Amino acid sequence: MNQKDRMLVGLPYKSWLDGLAEERMANKKKIYEYNHLLPDEYEKN
Repeated sequence: MNQKDRMLVGLPYKSWLDGLAEERMANKKKIYEYNHLLPDEYEKN
């Protein structure tokens, strides 16, 4: 069982293993882009 599977079922996990840090950074970038859309750019989301 990898760390993401452990996280999803509610078991203790290590957030820096198995690519979780990279997934977290990718999601932070998506959230940043979404939060900085101009009002007339609603088609981008």
